[in-house]
Amino acid sequence: MLEWAEVPFEIMGADTERVIPCAFTALKKLLYILPADKALAIQQKSNSNKPIIAADTIVVLQNDIIGKPKSREDAVNILTRLAGNQHRAVTGVVILNAGKETSFANVTAVQFHPFDQSAN
Repeated sequence: MLEWAEVPFEIMGADTERVIPCAFTALKKLLYILPADKALAIQQKSNSNKPIIAADTIVVLQNDIIGKPKSREDAVNILTRLAGNQHRAVTGVVILNAGKETSFANVTAVQFHPFDQSAN
């Protein structure tokens, strides 16, 4: 969106570890913690007064948080779970600007079509 609006920006990676506890139930809190950690890491790294926008997306299927796959086999298992089901892609955003912090989240319902795993 920034590019579309012709706002100059720089993309910087945040060196943060994305750890989601298995039994984490406070999704709203997690959607703030993950992007806030990224924003603070960038703020410390950049030594700049420029605004910082950080985001993190979590996939939720039937109240289970689906983490990033650890292997190809794990990716296939995740896609198999998602196939034929609706899940939520929940993105948390944190904006740091002029000493102020703003945060919000957006939920998108995603419907996966069934697929034949034997075609793999």
